[in-house]
Amino acid sequence: MRIQKTDWGQIEWMDPEDFGEGQESSLRTGTVYVEPGKAMMKHVHYEEQFIYVLQGHGVGYINGQAQKFEPGARFHMPAGCTHEFVNTGDTTLVHLLVASPLSIDPDSLIDKTKPSHEKAEGQLYTAIEAVRTQFLENLNMAFVIRDAEGNVVLKSDYFPETCETHCCISGGGPCYCLRLDQNCQEASENTFVCPGGLTVFRVPIIWEEQRLGWVQGGYIRLSYGKDSPENMYDVPESGAFGILQLLRKVAKAIRNYCEFDQYRKELFETEKSLSSSLDVQRDLRLHLRDSEQEVADLKINNHFLFNTLNSMAAQALEGGMRPLYQSIIDLSKMLRYSVRVRGSQIPLAVELDYLEAYLKLQRLRYPVGFSYEIRVEPGLERAEVPFNFLQPVAENAFTHGFSSEKEKELFIRVESCGDGVQFLVENNGTLLTADRCRQIRAQIQSNTSHGLSMICEKLRSAYGTRFSMEILPGDRSGAKVRIRIPFKNWTQAEEEKHDQSSHM
Repeated sequence: MRIQKTDWGQIEWMDPEDFGEGQESSLRTGTVYVEPGKAMMKHVHYEEQFIYVLQGHGVGYINGQAQKFEPGARFHMPAGCTHEFVNTGDTTLVHLLVASPLSIDPDSLIDKTKPSHEKAEGQLYTAIEAVRTQFLENLNMAFVIRDAEGNVVLKSDYFPETCETHCCISGGGPCYCLRLDQNCQEASENTFVCPGGLTVFRVPIIWEEQRLGWVQGGYIRLSYGKDSPENMYDVPESGAFGILQLLRKVAKAIRNYCEFDQYRKELFETEKSLSSSLDVQRDLRLHLRDSEQEVADLKINNHFLFNTLNSMAAQALEGGMRPLYQSIIDLSKMLRYSVRVRGSQIPLAVELDYLEAYLKLQRLRYPVGFSYEIRVEPGLERAEVPFNFLQPVAENAFTHGFSSEKEKELFIRVESCGDGVQFLVENNGTLLTADRCRQIRAQIQSNTSHGLSMICEKLRSAYGTRFSMEILPGDRSGAKVRIRIPFKNWTQAEEEKHDQSSHM
């Protein structure tokens, strides 16, 4: 028999039977004593509980519903419900408590349909993003997931008031529990008490005999009769054990996704090998003739479209409608550029011409409050770049960056970087945090539905591993996309070939 002291009374826990080496009972049973006039503060149950009242009287609230506690009363409280209680009698209220941790199968909550091409060192970020919306966002508890270096990858929004008043955890304060020098190098579970008096559990994330990081959570008052933060619910051992079980399940969900993603990559490589078989090549040849005919028809239709736009532009110019004329010319440039043979390389000057046509059309959409600036280091205009890779980056600023900003500003800079070229596209929208940038990078690298992932795939196809694409917080506000590619000069022969295909 073990006794846990609390500020409202005590719990006499029954010692579990000996189940043998390597086995453990998840069921917790005990007798709860609540002193007269004492109250349990409102709290959330992370474990399933059954209560049978033995003596005394009181009033409890389960999910806000008042319940009368008296001898013989029985209550079932599912995991995730809220509970508070006060002893309204003159004697100690005693009830039997049976608690079982919440049972969740994370495997059933993981979205295994999204493809992933993440490098091994980024596996943790991809896994967390995959399970975040299906599993992690549904956990109404305080937790932090950190990588092997101690950097915060994901942080919940449910920290107790003590974390705010003592450390300002939501505002990025100097929290003891988030300091890099608190990095646990051991691949084993451990528990510590922060300077604010809260108990924090730490569970490692192990995959392929490597520690990817760890999950830490709890942030609970577990006083055992000792001094601890006031105005916090004194969590029984059963509740603490339930929280620890949940943290273990979070670590398991991440590990399971890593294993599944590895199998998926192996299957993808096998499918690529099979796709090169003679049977598949024969099928491709059968479709090639139809595709060639469709392309020829498309070029005929495009000639008609461009001729029509030119006629409209001429009429607008003759009618003195200069803004309309310029808009038609810009739209014509974009259409002519977009119907080129995709996958080719072009000079940077052509790519920037297309980008500026797009930005001029956006200025027509936002006649007041939108400005842009393009700066190119002299000598880089003839750098060879992939077809249509800058405009989608700029478009992403309008889709996600500006939101409600009245004054929209976009800055594009092209400059030398060692033996390569660096492109910086920055907007003045809502300032992105480092954690949010890290999540977006994981989405892009894992080839999810994020719009920038298509640009990443285009660059990977053109340069293999000889490029980089990063999402960073803006210098003052918003966000910036930084792309680096190898430098290669656009040759005269390629320019002649480009001009011929543009006028087909």
